[in-house]
Amino acid sequence: MISKKEVLAISLAIIVMTLILSFSKGILFTTKLIESLIVSIVVILFSVLCKKTIAKKIDTDMNIEIWGLQRFWISRRTTLKKPAPMGLILPLLVAFLSGGFVKFLTFMQFTLEAKVSKKAKRYGRHRFSGITDWDNGLVVFYSMIGLVLLSLVTSFFDYNILVQISHWSFFYAAYSLIPFGNLDGLKLFFASRPLYFFSIILMAIFGAIILL
Repeated sequence: MISKKEVLAISLAIIVMTLILSFSKGILFTTKLIESLIVSIVVILFSVLCKKTIAKKIDTDMNIEIWGLQRFWISRRTTLKKPAPMGLILPLLVAFLSGGFVKFLTFMQFTLEAKVSKKAKRYGRHRFSGITDWDNGLVVFYSMIGLVLLSLVTSFFDYNILVQISHWSFFYAAYSLIPFGNLDGLKLFFASRPLYFFSIILMAIFGAIILL
């Protein structure tokens, strides 16, 4: 199930992505808004669906929200009372400063909570009642694979809208590997460094196939 807060976060992410994709050479092309909106809806909702599906498979509940940054430095004085919505601010700022050349497609973060069924399971001699780094890493990895497969499938079609979906779903997946803050990339990095670097190599291979 998707909560009202998640619907709001997803909607804001879609709006921001639509504006970013429509912004080029310092101009917001209103003629691209509809196409950009469709692309944004497909890419973001598909990513959310992948994450929710994997979370369910590993007996967890997922909460999705706008990427927030609360601590800017090591000192406690640099900690904000409420997280700054960097998932909205940074993509728009980067797009504006670059004249639309750089599309920073990182908007949301997620947290997992173990279901009762997961707490009841034993893993070897141990019982993990909470969420492990590996759980987070699985969600990130397979959602990234899902987006890459979406990009690969749509790349075989010559329709403009599908070409755009192929292009931006790949880059959306690529941006999910940024290892910073509460972003997906850091979750994958802490889950398994070999899997993280394997994912980078995998993205490079698929990137050559899809984009070239």
